Amino acid sequence: MPEEALLMSMSIIVVYLVVMAYLGVYAGKKGRLTAEDYFLAKGTVGLLPLMLSFAATWTSAWYFLSAAGYMYHHGLAYYCSFAFNVACGLMIYYVGKRIWLLGHEFGFMSQMDIITDYYGSTWVGYLVCILLLAFTLPHIMIQLIGTGIMFQYASFQVIPFWLGCLLGGLVVTFYIWYGGRRAEIYTDVVQGILLYGSLLAVGVGLAYAIAGGIPEAIAMMAEKEPKLLTLPGPSGFATYTWFFSYLIIVGFSAPFHPQMWFSFQAIKDVKLYRYIPLLYVFVQPPYIGSIMAGGLGRIINPGLKGAAADDIIPMMISQYFPAWFLGIIMAGALAAAMSTADSAMHSGSAMLTKDFYARYNPKATSEQLARFGRWMILVLFVIGYVLALTRPALISYFGAIATGGVFMFAPTLIGIFLWPRATKWGVAAGYIVGVVVLWIFSFAPPLGIMLHPYGIMSSLWGLGANFAVFFVVSLLTKPPPKETIERYKAVLDKA
Repeated sequence: MPEEALLMSMSIIVVYLVVMAYLGVYAGKKGRLTAEDYFLAKGTVGLLPLMLSFAATWTSAWYFLSAAGYMYHHGLAYYCSFAFNVACGLMIYYVGKRIWLLGHEFGFMSQMDIITDYYGSTWVGYLVCILLLAFTLPHIMIQLIGTGIMFQYASFQVIPFWLGCLLGGLVVTFYIWYGGRRAEIYTDVVQGILLYGSLLAVGVGLAYAIAGGIPEAIAMMAEKEPKLLTLPGPSGFATYTWFFSYLIIVGFSAPFHPQMWFSFQAIKDVKLYRYIPLLYVFVQPPYIGSIMAGGLGRIINPGLKGAAADDIIPMMISQYFPAWFLGIIMAGALAAAMSTADSAMHSGSAMLTKDFYARYNPKATSEQLARFGRWMILVLFVIGYVLALTRPALISYFGAIATGGVFMFAPTLIGIFLWPRATKWGVAAGYIVGVVVLWIFSFAPPLGIMLHPYGIMSSLWGLGANFAVFFVVSLLTKPPPKETIERYKAVLDKA
């Protein structure tokens, strides 16, 4: 490995990390050290920053790692990302503007706030909050794993995995610690541009370097690996039922993630939500990067087993392009990982502060809550880092399980938005049963093997069980007071 190549690649990475740290300091100086400003930056964000922040938060290291690995092993199954991103935009439009209205009317900050107020139950709020926190931790772990892998490739294996995880995680912790929600949004703008530009460059660059163009690359796949372009793919894993269940779980779960939830109230004007679905149409082209890397990678580098295919993008870039290009692409991949890690860590900190510490210490000032939240960011980083060092195989499956667990929150909001007959007992019973079913179908013996009865993802089985129990138990128990239902209806009718 030439020293010049290492220097060039790592110089680009260092510049990127320094810019992120600077934006964190800048955001901290512009903001105020209060709970509302630190955790929400309420009503301060315009359309373009909001759109890039949503997109950067949603587009994680998965697209640079596991997505290409999925394309490598399962082919067309990856294409559901185009559909679930459209679903994501529509769901954020529908749910996000309603949460914005309720938050500005009643002062809500977290998901627990709305549960305890509408359903009149603190213990149900704690139950849901604990489960949401538990399902947020795998997302932090996965993104830190991504930073470790990207540092390895950007440094030509000079920086070990554990150090890469540590460096990326510390930079995220620094800028979120210092600048809070504002830092997350400011960095997301830069990271969103960088990660989408890098992903698009991967697709176009590999297609032209290997096949002479994108149509030619597709033709090469059709000729040499035709199963890549049909279901159930080369492995036979991605059946039609799996494809559509994955689409439902990932696409429709977006607004229920805590990291998305805490961003909903930052927007200046609720009317701007009408443009969100368009965003998720415009960000589709860059996903060609994962398609080209995975599909052409199967032809150029055959025989990769299991999680080894997750590294196909940095592997292919190292093979076909100079060090400066590798540095830019790895900076984009780091941006994807860090823009998701920061929001997961920050939202987890907000939940621990607002839902636990503030209730334990109701006399705490707004500044004390913000300072406590800073320490919780550090705690979450340490937990995520320790989990990342285990580097479990098939990290994409852990992500799918965590996403399915977060989706269990859906019936709770359906009760508030659409079905006044919903009760706290229905919410609690449905969530518990849904998580148990998800766990059984994900980790039943032999341990670690995903079970998909009839080709349907375990997450969707869990969600179905949740809804069934939610409806039945709600019909058998007492709903919230009529006054509460009417109070919420008056606000939601403005949506």
